[in-house]
Amino acid sequence: QVLVEWQPSPEAKPDRYILSFVHHVLFDYAVARLLLRGDPRKVVQRLTDDRDLVIVIRPSLVLHFHYLWNADPEHRQFWDLVFHIIQTHGIPEIGKLIGPSVAAELAKAPSDLEPLCSALESSDPRCRETAEHALCHLIGSLLAGIPDQVKLIGPDASPWCKLLERISRNLRLPTAYSVRLLLSVICEHPENLTPEQLTAAGHAARRLLEFAWSHEPRNDRLVIDALQCVCRTFESDRAASAELIRRCIEPSHLAQFGYQEMPWLAREVKRLILLDPGLVGEIYRAAFAHEETSQELTPVGQSLILPLFSNRQQDYRMALYELAKVFPQFLEHAPEEATGVLIDVMEIYVAKRHPPAPSERDQEETFDFNGHNARILTDYSAIWDEGDTYQHDEPVKMLNAFQQHLEKLVKYGEIEKLRRLFRIIVSKNRLAVLWRRLLIAGTRFPETLGREILPLVYAVPVLTGFDTSYNAGEFLKVIFPILKPEERQQIERVILSIPNAVPEDRRATAKQTLNLLLGCLPEKYIVAEETRHLLVKLKKEGNIPLNEPPMRFKGIKVGAYGEEEYLRDQGVPVEAEVNRRIQELEHPVKEFANKHLNSVPDFSECMNILPALRALFNALERADADDVHPKQRDYAWGTLTEACAQIARLETLSCDDEPGTFVKDVLIQASYHPEPTPDPQRDTQFDKFPPWESPAARIEAAKGLILLARHKPCADSEVLDAIQRLSGDSVPAVRFQIASRLDALFRTAPEPMWCIAERMSQQEQSRGVLQGFLVSLSRLAGAEPDRVAGLAKRIYDRIKEDPGAKKVREYCVGLLTNLYIWRNHPLCGDIIMKIVCNLSDYLDEASHVIARLNKPLTYGPISPSDPQADAVRQRAIDLVRKLLKSIWGTWCNLKQRNQNLPFDEWPQKDQDEAKALWQLIDNIALEVYFASGAYDAKYQRDQKQRVLPSHEARRFYREVTQILDELAQIGHPRIAHTLLETLEFFVPIDPRGVFLRIGTVVHTAQQWGYQYESLAADLIVRLIERYLADYRALLQEDKECRELLIEVLDVFVQAGWPNARRLAYRLEEIFR
Repeated sequence: QVLVEWQPSPEAKPDRYILSFVHHVLFDYAVARLLLRGDPRKVVQRLTDDRDLVIVIRPSLVLHFHYLWNADPEHRQFWDLVFHIIQTHGIPEIGKLIGPSVAAELAKAPSDLEPLCSALESSDPRCRETAEHALCHLIGSLLAGIPDQVKLIGPDASPWCKLLERISRNLRLPTAYSVRLLLSVICEHPENLTPEQLTAAGHAARRLLEFAWSHEPRNDRLVIDALQCVCRTFESDRAASAELIRRCIEPSHLAQFGYQEMPWLAREVKRLILLDPGLVGEIYRAAFAHEETSQELTPVGQSLILPLFSNRQQDYRMALYELAKVFPQFLEHAPEEATGVLIDVMEIYVAKRHPPAPSERDQEETFDFNGHNARILTDYSAIWDEGDTYQHDEPVKMLNAFQQHLEKLVKYGEIEKLRRLFRIIVSKNRLAVLWRRLLIAGTRFPETLGREILPLVYAVPVLTGFDTSYNAGEFLKVIFPILKPEERQQIERVILSIPNAVPEDRRATAKQTLNLLLGCLPEKYIVAEETRHLLVKLKKEGNIPLNEPPMRFKGIKVGAYGEEEYLRDQGVPVEAEVNRRIQELEHPVKEFANKHLNSVPDFSECMNILPALRALFNALERADADDVHPKQRDYAWGTLTEACAQIARLETLSCDDEPGTFVKDVLIQASYHPEPTPDPQRDTQFDKFPPWESPAARIEAAKGLILLARHKPCADSEVLDAIQRLSGDSVPAVRFQIASRLDALFRTAPEPMWCIAERMSQQEQSRGVLQGFLVSLSRLAGAEPDRVAGLAKRIYDRIKEDPGAKKVREYCVGLLTNLYIWRNHPLCGDIIMKIVCNLSDYLDEASHVIARLNKPLTYGPISPSDPQADAVRQRAIDLVRKLLKSIWGTWCNLKQRNQNLPFDEWPQKDQDEAKALWQLIDNIALEVYFASGAYDAKYQRDQKQRVLPSHEARRFYREVTQILDELAQIGHPRIAHTLLETLEFFVPIDPRGVFLRIGTVVHTAQQWGYQYESLAADLIVRLIERYLADYRALLQEDKECRELLIEVLDVFVQAGWPNARRLAYRLEEIFR
């Protein structure tokens, strides 16, 4: 049975007048058989006339392409239809990929793809471009895994490597991109390639690299991927591959492109070690010889959504890091080549990082090593090869690996291999650092490795060398007892000859070295009587120095740096009895103050600490008479005042009784304390970083008095006079305490408060103090908006430059913006509108305006509504609209001014302004995103929770649709992505409207390359899948939405994203 009467649902009565197929595949076959067979022009015409058909009958098109493939052994009809469809402009891209994806599934031999290859080689540009388009879709289908049973490599694979070899013979940029994509995937597992496939892939890789190097402008990704593939197909033609890789490491090439290519080449070295260790050695030498010093920024990836940057020097160092990491394997598989490389790399390293003085550069000395002439040159490795300072340098890591390799050979008894490495060192090395490392290893393994390097302690240059003398002495301590008598006697003779083996001017030092080395010889193993008598004599006279390194690195002492350490550094005799007594009295007071740094003590705690406070106060009163050190006294005053300031925070405090009376007396007295003294350098720094951390009596007094004055009984003339005086103190940190808490006087002493506020707004020069003052003003804005607005405007108009000025203006703009949005203050509105309308002059200020918009954008209840809250919200939304309009207008003016110039040739001022404008739009998009609730929903989605928009979110969507539409016209990838994430959250509120806006965003953003962002592809695919699952009826019934769906998916299919291609193969689900 093929046809049945149609039922809208299983429970419904069949409709005998409407027939349907019992299964989709029967429908698909019927369409393919009845509508698509015959003249291919009719197929093309049908797809052109009704773009929906690429969705509705896609399975039928697949069946038709299968039919054409099997109808002709040469597949000419198949490829003709593929090319015809691709050449027809009215057919969506998701329709153009159907034929090539069938070819990806069915091709089994090179002849199956011959029509495509011939077209790629055609002299007709239109034919060639069509074939390039088809190739792109063919390879894209393979990479997307659409024919999931197709094998790319291995014995049963289809002819894909041969295809790459064929089309790589005549590369153009479009074909090079396609070759790169498939070749990179094929080369991920080169071990699975058959010999024939390896040969074909190798040809393609080498041709691709040569093409990439020759093409202008250079495509970095193409070069890097091609280079990687050459390395992974290296054995297909070792000589040709090595020749290309050597071009990478030519000095001129490294200077231009080393920061790009060398990190990737270094990652392939592990594989090349087994294939061509000589070439690997050349790579190491060239890489370490080149020095990249440029700090020019380089993009990490190509994303404009999440742009990250490195620099050329940092990129190049990653290559050296990779080479050092793989060096142990180089030693394992090619130890002799690797040892020679290490010697050369250490020469380069010492010359760059630890160069000897010009007078010492050629002062190498020679010595005999088992009948061979060896050399040693002082390189001061006794300094830089000790401790941890240089242990992270890549050459030193390689040196460590070499020493570990030697010790490993010893453990496994590979003595002959060890000797071969020693012969290389003897013939090639001259640096002391390697001889030094051999002595260290020999000390650890005296019975084996130690005996092999015994000639080193027969050599005066090694025994006396700055870098090796200490290690030679340590080696002698362990090797001497296990040697034969004649060997010990030879060592004794060499040591005794040291003074006569050096020039006259070094003999005194040489005698000290002789004495030191004799002291390293165990006395009971001494052979010659002359040596024994001299050793006994030296011991009796105490003339045997300790064998110590020329430089000893001590560990860093880690611990708390408290009062005692601080005062000791200040020259205070902290152990003196009078000073110790003050410290003891301070201890409970300090504990109390520290405990309540971020909390308010309760009344009982204040009463309990009062005796300790009195005891310390009394001691300080007689401190001068008791000869307490002044710095100890001042520090203790700071501690006492800090504790009293903490008590002043108590809400129930009264100055009519204790502890308020005592606290007030201490704070008043401390307000006259000389500490801190003015310090211009420190005060300038304060403008940049206002917080003040160390206890100083007058600072803590200012803090405590302003807090004390909150209480009516405490706000008497004495306290208020002190506050007035401290508000004009010569030290900004003192004034800051008053300025940042000035609102504390609002209820108890408003007139003095406004008097200080007026003076500060007119006269205060410290930017740090003004920052604190503006914070205090913001707390008064609700009660006195007019007065606060006037003060803030005065500061805003007055402070424009110098360190800290930007932060002051930020606080001013934030305060003025809040007053405009929340209170509709006219003065503030005028200032904000001036900023909005003159963005070129107020770019920083505009960013501070935007930062205040998040909360008011969604402010106010839903039911019942609050007209006042609605007005606040509306002002915020209107402000966003005006900002967007002004930003866009300013950008258009900039573009008009530089219309005939590429962006990087604009004047630097215009470039900076343009970047700032885009940042403002980005900030607006982010504020809308966060205000919408999309961020919270995304977090909960990550936690596997489904979140539906709230009533507030629904209202927000309705009110900001104009803003969403304006942002949709911007197109910058970062802004577009933020907007799409916002729209994703709004899908349940308005499925159709959101979908249309998604289409607008993608259409605009593709001009900026948004479709090439992986984050964009993932988001768009997720959105379309959601519509397929939850809003299928919309896509079935709304032709505009279906058209938009095709357009959006086309954009990402053309960009080559595998997940977009896979999704295109599911679109018929809309109608099933």
